[in-house]
Amino acid sequence: MRRASFLLLLLVLPAWAPARAQSLFEQIPATIPGHDTRFGVPLLARAENRLRELGVDVGGLDLRPAADVGIGYDSNVRGTAPAQGSGFAATAASLGIVRDRPDVVLAGFLNVDDRRYFSQPAQSRTNWSASTGAAVDLGGGRLSLAVSHLALHQDRADLDSIASDKPIAFTVEHARASYLYRFSRLSLTPNADFTVYRYSNTTIGGEPASQSYRDRQVARAGLAGRYELWPEAGVIFALGAADTRYQHPQQGQPSYNSFDGVALVGMDSGSADLMADPWRYSVLAGVQTRQFSAPGISARTAPVMDAQLHWQPTGLTGLNLRITRAIEDTAQQNQASAVITRARLVLEHEYARDLVFQLSSGVQVVDYGGNAKSGAAFNAGARVNWIVNPNLRAALSYDFTNWREGVQDGTPQDGIRLRNLVLASVRVTP
Repeated sequence: MRRASFLLLLLVLPAWAPARAQSLFEQIPATIPGHDTRFGVPLLARAENRLRELGVDVGGLDLRPAADVGIGYDSNVRGTAPAQGSGFAATAASLGIVRDRPDVVLAGFLNVDDRRYFSQPAQSRTNWSASTGAAVDLGGGRLSLAVSHLALHQDRADLDSIASDKPIAFTVEHARASYLYRFSRLSLTPNADFTVYRYSNTTIGGEPASQSYRDRQVARAGLAGRYELWPEAGVIFALGAADTRYQHPQQGQPSYNSFDGVALVGMDSGSADLMADPWRYSVLAGVQTRQFSAPGISARTAPVMDAQLHWQPTGLTGLNLRITRAIEDTAQQNQASAVITRARLVLEHEYARDLVFQLSSGVQVVDYGGNAKSGAAFNAGARVNWIVNPNLRAALSYDFTNWREGVQDGTPQDGIRLRNLVLASVRVTP
């Protein structure tokens, strides 16, 4: 089972799986077949599971409803300089449905997330997503299918964003299929997925700004594999291609249609028994190239990677590190692509069985290439979770973000933006 989880981790990689796509689909829980790419089990989840059995059994279906209510303050709602802050109310509700059998797993997930800003109501937004998936034993292997719809918003505070007056609404339609088959020590997973992005119009400085130039569809296909060197360690690899077609190119501008190829190789290691071996890791590194259909746009090639490390020296402390680097699509009108590097470190510690402390830090770097403006963001945060009882959890968190715009046309930019966010919330589950 654990070897299968490593291959499932690789399913997002053969099509180079841009970090932005990963962040979108991380909103879908790991219980959905086809999206179960989570690495390591957070201590908070383990602590909750120990206190209660997840879900309510209804006619053989495991229902997992939850509701969150919180109040907080954001010192820089739009991510601008100078900053404009506001208090806000945050509410969320979700319902997971799982039917788990030895040979067939069916799962669904519905989530709604709303945020209302008191002094800047134009920045309020509601996100929602719905996903379903299935995994079935077939022909000696494991077939996984997943379909998702996400209705989200891009905030001005995002690193690769435009100076819109309010969050930009967009939708994502996503479908994927994969098949895991084992040949003795060798496991292979061919896979394919199709994604459609659609963006709503916005305003910049009060003037209408069409976002249809960002509408696109992406078809991906690839092959992931693992060869066992010895128990709990092996060589992993991923090969893949992606074809991107923009639906509404800007008038007078070249098309950003492109074809991507990627090749990665690496290793994974770690025992399922953390008492025997507290280390788990998975490292993939290689090269990605993007060729554009328009003759005036130069091809781009860059080293890329996806590395994950999990260290749990005791049953009460865990450390997770994730680093990704890939060529991605960009929100900028005059940029065909960007190389985006992300790194995130999370430390968890469980105290007195009902308190879980979390510290996190991360960095993002966007490189558009040439003399174009680059950007970087650093964030750090702290969170304490109090598991009051099996059905109630309270949390208090603080996050800090620093953006720096970098260089444009050889000239240093002073676009430094700061953000402080505090949130107190309560989570209720039956």
